[in-house]
Amino acid sequence: MALASVTYTGNGTTGPWSFPKPYIAREHVHVYVDEVEVDFTFLTSSTLSISPAPANGTQIKISRETPNDVPLVDWSNTANITEENLNLQTLQNLYVMQEGIDLAAATSTAGAAGSAALASEKANVATAQAVIATDNAEQTTEDRAVTTAASSTAVTAADTATQALSAMLGVGRMHQVGDIKFQSLAYTSPGWMRIKRDPQAVLKTAAPELNAKYAAEGYPYGSTSTHFNIPGGAGLFVRPWDDTSTHDPDAASRLAHDGTPGAGNVIGSRQASENKQHAHGITQNPHSHQYNPYDSSSASVGAGAHATIAYGSILRNTVGANADITINNEGGNESRPANVAFPFVILVNPGEAGNAHTPFGLPYSWDTGTSDADPGTGELRLNHATPASATFLYVSKTGANAATLTSVWNLINGITATTRAVLTIMHGGAPSNAVVAGVTGAVVDATGYLKVPVTVLSVGGAFPAGVPLSVQIGLAGGVGPVSTEPGPQGEKGWSAVEAIENDGARRVKKIVDWQGGQGTKPAVNLYVGASGLEALIANGVDIRGAAGAGNGDVVGPGTSAAHRLAAFTDTTGALLEDSGVSVSADGTLAGDSDALVATQKATKTYVDTVIAALRAGVSASFDTLAEIATAIGGLVALAGGQTLTGGLAGTSFAMNSGSPVTTGTLTPVMTNSNLQHYTNGGAHTLAPPSAAGSIVIDMTNNGSAGAVTTSGFTKVSGDGLTTTNGHKFRLFITVGNAGSHLHKQAMQ
Repeated sequence: MALASVTYTGNGTTGPWSFPKPYIAREHVHVYVDEVEVDFTFLTSSTLSISPAPANGTQIKISRETPNDVPLVDWSNTANITEENLNLQTLQNLYVMQEGIDLAAATSTAGAAGSAALASEKANVATAQAVIATDNAEQTTEDRAVTTAASSTAVTAADTATQALSAMLGVGRMHQVGDIKFQSLAYTSPGWMRIKRDPQAVLKTAAPELNAKYAAEGYPYGSTSTHFNIPGGAGLFVRPWDDTSTHDPDAASRLAHDGTPGAGNVIGSRQASENKQHAHGITQNPHSHQYNPYDSSSASVGAGAHATIAYGSILRNTVGANADITINNEGGNESRPANVAFPFVILVNPGEAGNAHTPFGLPYSWDTGTSDADPGTGELRLNHATPASATFLYVSKTGANAATLTSVWNLINGITATTRAVLTIMHGGAPSNAVVAGVTGAVVDATGYLKVPVTVLSVGGAFPAGVPLSVQIGLAGGVGPVSTEPGPQGEKGWSAVEAIENDGARRVKKIVDWQGGQGTKPAVNLYVGASGLEALIANGVDIRGAAGAGNGDVVGPGTSAAHRLAAFTDTTGALLEDSGVSVSADGTLAGDSDALVATQKATKTYVDTVIAALRAGVSASFDTLAEIATAIGGLVALAGGQTLTGGLAGTSFAMNSGSPVTTGTLTPVMTNSNLQHYTNGGAHTLAPPSAAGSIVIDMTNNGSAGAVTTSGFTKVSGDGLTTTNGHKFRLFITVGNAGSHLHKQAMQ
């Protein structure tokens, strides 16, 4: 399946046509009808319409074509390394490679013309990789050493990318499923199996293509319900099969693949070791004898004489003269020509062989473990079963190609940026399945493996156990100096001119024009959707809020006087009428009418006026209830001569702020309250109030009570005052024209 395009057959309509492939920008998407590019309009982010409508039977191809000649991220000395830019750079690399893979797959069956196109595309991919990597390598002087390494790596990667695309042309062509080849290393490439002496079982679902071929031949090497066998033969010399048996005289007696007789002249059959029938010469002076050990156990030795012949024994004449002849053993444990030993392998799964460990990165295989341990030779693992939650990558020091890669990983330790590098871990068989992670610290050398601290930036697809991987390492540059030169003035942005359009009960914003900008004006007559502008009003966002909890619209009277208050006609809450009541701002309330309602300000003005009049013209502003209450309380004092029909309740006032009086002179204040109290806590003097009036004071002794003396009273009478703790006294004080009087009454 193509990684960056989809194809359809035209049906005479404009669409909608689905494009489920991811892309960076809409301008990277192109549509072709019978290989001719045509105009189209996005309906949503993943659907589009084609105009004019493709005719029935035409071939429609919708493809993503990511720019491969210029980097989408232009790093500079003043640029900050952000997650957004790192992801954008990684996506550009990934999409360009996917599009190259698609082109390689298409070109492999397209003939010479297709090969020429791929050669051009390979050059473009290599150029894009080199341009992007070289641009990323432009850093400050102090980072130059690391930058040089990164640039060199980028150029090498670009060259490798070109070689990879060339290699892809041969996938499934240079080797077909079931092919057998010799190789010079013990390492077995993905998709291949080493042939051993005896047949080996392979799971049918793991190698469906070879299983189908073997099934068509009746499973020549045996099978079960779940497995089929591949041939054995390790340690045996290979004999090219002669289907006519012309050059294999014993073909009919060949053994089956498992060594049982009766196979006949079939592929994979075997023959045991054997020497061809031949003659030996025996020399005995002065004459010679000829014998053939394959004719019988005896041979003619001379006239009228016989001899028994056996290897390693003495040949004796049984009837005649004494003639001892010895035939010696020669040779080793087997019959063989001069040889060299190489393993030979069979292609079991061409999908794995074609997609495994693409040369775009370091070759590894996926290990599903999560523990902090060596994942195994050529493997890597994350420390969390959910890749997005991982914080460490555990990597074998040796790649899947048996190469030692420690020095490559250690390049990361030469970077001091917060994000030292960006890793792209791609599924070999499905490059769109990838984990992108930022390296957040130094690579730690553990026993047999490396520990890489990471922050996972994005995850796509799944990684089954053992799947081949390609790991790309993008080294980060250091932060350059802050530029003192302002950047060039950018073009003015466009401001949308919006209109509201009805879509049934919905209200949707529509972009009818753009104004104030520079450059090409954006498209118009589009609707504001949840994730961008949409061509269809149905995809626009309804700007109306949710319906209220009421029963609908409220209906008022046909006519009404100005400034009248509305009133509900009945209990339905849906009908209004003119109440006949108006709002009045007259602070005199002169209207004295039930048809007028005074405003708050008018009411306050009226109350202020009334209270001021009662206070004999004393002007005051009564803004709070407390002020009004104080003013009304003052009216009682000012008016005087009133007849009270009820009593007055009062609260006793705590003298000396509630603290015991321990020394000095205590002079009561008449206006604090007519009922007061205090505690005798030491010797002190009691003096009369300065104002005329009557006051009652309760005095209580504490443990420090002292003698109380008086000063200034005209008359003092009553009980004596003690200093006993707990004694209480009620003191009656009056002040008038005749003077002041203190009367003391003991309360115990």
